[in-house]
Amino acid sequence: MIDNLQTHLANATNALSESKIEWEELIRKDQTKAIQSTVKLHSRILEVHVLASHLMMDTERLIVKSNPRKRWWRKEEVSSGPQIVSSRELKQMHRVHNQISDKVYEKLKKRSLEKQIPLTRDSILQVVQQNAAIIGAGAAAVGVAGGI
Repeated sequence: MIDNLQTHLANATNALSESKIEWEELIRKDQTKAIQSTVKLHSRILEVHVLASHLMMDTERLIVKSNPRKRWWRKEEVSSGPQIVSSRELKQMHRVHNQISDKVYEKLKKRSLEKQIPLTRDSILQVVQQNAAIIGAGAAAVGVAGGI
């Protein structure tokens, strides 16, 4: 299975590289034709970008799950896999992915695909912050209403 994934990613990388070279060549040779084909290509490229962003975020979530945060007061937890990113990068991944449930994450992926907006750490963190603000505003409203 992992060999298939690696083959698919290698094929995708090669296809994207070839597409980039052909696109640059078309721009050099016939900029008018390149401009006319932009509308068709843009939506396809965006679709690839969105799907690639989902694969990246899925990978990050798995990295976070297999490398739990180390807490000074807890007995050292053994990770289920090697740490393949820097400690700084892992900390940034934890900061985002630990704040959102798998159920909400899947909803974000679905919305990302529907709206054709790539999913990033920043976009996930923005949703987390918006939800926190909504919950905070609701709690404040309840506090004000309770004090009346």
